[in-house]
Amino acid sequence: MMWSFVKELVWGGTEEVENEGDNHKVLVDREKENSRHFTGRVTQYDRTTSSGMIDNIIYFDQSVIMGGMKPKIGVSAHVEATRQHSLAAWKATKVQLINQWQPEADTGSRNIVGHVTEEGRTSYIIYCTNNEEITLQRSSIPSTSDYCPRNGDWVMLSIVEQVGGSDKEGESSRIEITDVKPLRRKEVTATIEYYTGRIGMIEGDIGFNLSVYQGGGAPCVGDTVIVECVECKHARMSWRAIKVKPINHQSTKISSDGGQPFSSSAQHALKQEEKFSILVSGQGEFGDVELNKKRSTIFTISNHGSTSHTLISCAPVSLKDQLLVKIININNNSKEKVEEEGVEIKSGHALEVSVELISKVLGRLVTVLVFNFGSFKINQSIYANVIDESMYLLEPTQAYVSSSQRRSGMNPAYHDRLKAASSAPGQRPKRRAMVRLPNKLKQFPIPTSVREFFELDTDVSLLCPKLLEPLSWSSYEECFSILLHTEELQMEINMQEFDIPMASMIQRGQYLTLEVPGLAEGRPSLLVGDIVIACEPGRDKKSEPYEGFIHEVHGREILLKFSERFHERFHNEDYDIMFTFNRTPMRRMHQSLALVPVLGQKILFPHSPSPLPPLLRLPPSPSYFNPQLNERQRAAVGRILGAQGRPAPYVVFGPPGTGKTVTVVEAILQVYSLSTGNCRILASAPSNSAADLIAERLLLMGKLESGVLVRLNAYQRSQKPPEILGPHCMDVSDAEMAARHKIIVCTCVTAGILYSLSLPVGHFTHVFIDEAGQATEPEALIPLGLLAGTERQVVLAGDPYQLGPVLQSKTAGSHGLGVSLLERIMNRSAYQRDTEKFTDHGCYDPLLVTKLVVNYRSHPSLLHLYSTIFYHGELVPAADINMTHSLLNWEGLTNPAFPLLFHGVIGEDVREGNSPSWFNPVEAVQVVRYVQSLLSGCASLTATDIGLIAPYRKQVEKIRLLLTKTGIEDIKVGSIEEFQGQEKKVIILSTVRSSPDLLSFDTQHNLGFLSNPKRFNVSISRAQALLIVVGNPNLLCKDQHWSQLVEYAVCNGGYTGCPVPLVFGGEDTVQ
Repeated sequence: MMWSFVKELVWGGTEEVENEGDNHKVLVDREKENSRHFTGRVTQYDRTTSSGMIDNIIYFDQSVIMGGMKPKIGVSAHVEATRQHSLAAWKATKVQLINQWQPEADTGSRNIVGHVTEEGRTSYIIYCTNNEEITLQRSSIPSTSDYCPRNGDWVMLSIVEQVGGSDKEGESSRIEITDVKPLRRKEVTATIEYYTGRIGMIEGDIGFNLSVYQGGGAPCVGDTVIVECVECKHARMSWRAIKVKPINHQSTKISSDGGQPFSSSAQHALKQEEKFSILVSGQGEFGDVELNKKRSTIFTISNHGSTSHTLISCAPVSLKDQLLVKIININNNSKEKVEEEGVEIKSGHALEVSVELISKVLGRLVTVLVFNFGSFKINQSIYANVIDESMYLLEPTQAYVSSSQRRSGMNPAYHDRLKAASSAPGQRPKRRAMVRLPNKLKQFPIPTSVREFFELDTDVSLLCPKLLEPLSWSSYEECFSILLHTEELQMEINMQEFDIPMASMIQRGQYLTLEVPGLAEGRPSLLVGDIVIACEPGRDKKSEPYEGFIHEVHGREILLKFSERFHERFHNEDYDIMFTFNRTPMRRMHQSLALVPVLGQKILFPHSPSPLPPLLRLPPSPSYFNPQLNERQRAAVGRILGAQGRPAPYVVFGPPGTGKTVTVVEAILQVYSLSTGNCRILASAPSNSAADLIAERLLLMGKLESGVLVRLNAYQRSQKPPEILGPHCMDVSDAEMAARHKIIVCTCVTAGILYSLSLPVGHFTHVFIDEAGQATEPEALIPLGLLAGTERQVVLAGDPYQLGPVLQSKTAGSHGLGVSLLERIMNRSAYQRDTEKFTDHGCYDPLLVTKLVVNYRSHPSLLHLYSTIFYHGELVPAADINMTHSLLNWEGLTNPAFPLLFHGVIGEDVREGNSPSWFNPVEAVQVVRYVQSLLSGCASLTATDIGLIAPYRKQVEKIRLLLTKTGIEDIKVGSIEEFQGQEKKVIILSTVRSSPDLLSFDTQHNLGFLSNPKRFNVSISRAQALLIVVGNPNLLCKDQHWSQLVEYAVCNGGYTGCPVPLVFGGEDTVQ
């Protein structure tokens, strides 16, 4: 649910209501098919057995009736009921009789207690003590009332139940609310203890915001105010202020001679004088403290004034469970512990305050110790850095060196390298066979004008003003062509960051081996066949550059071959090494743009179609290859077969865990089966792993004869395909043969090799692109360009709310290259969600879109979070409860019914060596501690059930190091991109960032979790049974979506660690 109350008070509330028996939240109970909450009528009751039936289907006995009253047949009741399984009988666990609460002569008017759980523009949702949700319209609140409910408030409702007509079930009734009041209301005189400029706290448990402050100017910490407040239920407060009025300072202090009151300025000066007469000395910095160890410090309070002062209290604002405060009287040369509060400090005397830290949370701890003297307060900051011995393993191995420092003294600019090295060509890797294709792929060089604009750091929109306009058919090819060139120029710049000065190569047989820092992290990403340039060191030397080719890639090193002359003269000298990248993918995207006119506007700029006769039909009683398909999946398959909206692309909108690829596989098999082999299907995806998954699942269905499917690979592919695909794999050397198969599976880029075969128009009847949201639009055009004619079908499967294309140029991304074809099409009016027009079809035009909503992955509480934020709350939990609820007994959960844990730590951002990636030692240690706790405390859990996600490759590396040191293997640790499409029983996220100063850097470079909703969505939607997030809540709450996650955890008892921030930054809040 969304919380509008956050807009005014910015605190999170909670809708958590617990049942005494099982401690499950009502939110979870409602989603279980074996529990019910409803209002019914007593239809049978036997006084001899004290048992009966409700609505003739729910059994109950006297023990479950609230108040012990004997029910009358026909009386209404609020019922909670459960059953053991879907075929078992229902039994009531709680029965609240309605009409028997009052005597028979009662008119039906009564009062009930409620809790405001949702606040909308026109109404409230109130959860009542009888487990009933009541909707209160704002218009129902009497105009004379001075009270307006807010989210989280406890209220007393006056209601009248009016009996209406009758039906077969008995009389019907409706509830009318006649009045609403706060459950408790009080007025107190108190002191403001905390204020941020927007919100504040009074006396520890009364929250307020600036809108209820009735004084002139702004409130200040220490001000005495009169507060009118109502009882509420929020994470950080029990009362909500509705009026805050400062006390007139002029009337609160009388001069000592009984004359006129002091002026406010005179009173302020007196307070300052009183405050300055008290001196608090001591060290509030504890330094490094080992976890679970104790350390103490002493503060001395000295009275240097002429009058006595009373220390009313001394307490920390937060960390109260980790700081033990003792007041010690040190007068008369003796020390005596003072137990009671209110200690007088006479003029010239002093007190000692002992503060003992018991470290329980890793990372930086910060709080304020407040010395309260009544008329004034003195604050003392407390700092500590809690460490673990494992953190010493993660200290930087060497100082960080920026890329600009590393490149000093290096050789020519990137675009001059290949030209200069052409005089000394290297030895290319040998292919299995020479590929001779009818049509050669053009070079598509970067125009000089684009390069000049880029080098001058001038926005490319000045070269092509159409980039500032909405994409259109007339500007399509020109805009994307310039954006691809811009992206390639940025790739050139970024590749230079990995140049290695004075590199040492080692002879190994016919190869030279080179260790490449960061290669294992994919920085740089090198493939077999890529070119490497070697030059003699020294800027001033006019040395001959040598071209080498990568023949093999192994972990941290590559095997190179240069020209024979270079190998003959090589004697272990050092060389400056410069890397290049393969331009073939970019060239194939340019080639696809040239074929845009063939595709036509109806595919790239589709409008609402009129239904055409179906291409294929399912039989009246269809037989599905996968009988487990749900209703939405079967609907998607039928609509893909019919293709009645052709040639407009059909979108299978698949949120996390809803079986998108399963649906695509079924559709491919049905197309092949129903067309009796007279089809040719191209199934593609942006990555090899996604393409492998499609091919693997098609084969595992066991419905394809041999020779039907081929998995077409680029010859440079270094990763070995799954074993089951081995007999079905071909590389581009066999492109001509591969193109004749009925079903071809490949990546989008590899599909470009098929352009070179002079295939006839209409060679492919169907093109499927899975994970279409991860491909740039020109990349998606490569397989689409192989389709022609109106009797063909395009299917895009993906999720516009998950990861999009990965780009290196911010400029190209901001002008449209970062938006996938899937996402752009879904933003067109024909593909938009329409809750009125398409109510019966999942709110989308069935000719164009099917949205899958049944989630087979996550625990309902985990699903609720991302379903509410990104998918209109429509996702339905259907995962195996034996799996999703399997870790609720883990001792590390702070709420055993809520499998989400946010562990707040304040760590440090660190870099080392020549890697620009960040890591956070505190978070890495905490992540591994959770891994150890899970593996030791959950017998059914194995290492392969756990996935660890971090947004930076260096953090991934450090976590792997700690796991190795602790002897833990087989746990997948990776970036968000590596977990796209994956799922694990347990997901632990390390967010890394702790420095607010670096947020702008992350935003600029689109890094980390922050400021990127798609990365956030993927990261929180991988977990099946348990999600643990380790991060700095003070920083994360600056982002709208992360703020909702932190508040969701806090409100449901799923928060631990450092003090939670009082302010949540999101506009909307998930409850």
